[in-house]
Amino acid sequence: MKWLGFSMALLASVAVTTAADAAGKARSFIVVTGCTHPVLPNCTGITSNGTLYTLFRASDKVPPIPGWGAHITVYGTAGGVSPCFGTPVRVWTWKRDSGLCPLVFF
Repeated sequence: MKWLGFSMALLASVAVTTAADAAGKARSFIVVTGCTHPVLPNCTGITSNGTLYTLFRASDKVPPIPGWGAHITVYGTAGGVSPCFGTPVRVWTWKRDSGLCPLVFF
């Protein structure tokens, strides 16, 4: 019975630590560079270093993000909830780069 109580306390402490870590990461500033591509159901994404980021404009002052084949650098905050797969990024600003993006045909 002691082990059950100890196990419950250990799991609760891990859950609290995880929630605190998630709250800290939810406001982390991020810079992502790569080629834009569509992400289902209706999002724009960038895959950078093997991680998929879904992009959302933080305000109406941010110009629309190109949806396909543009090499851009995005500045924003990571975290939040997204209807699309990937890590959501609230985009504060972005700029087009001189990088090349592959042509993809379906």
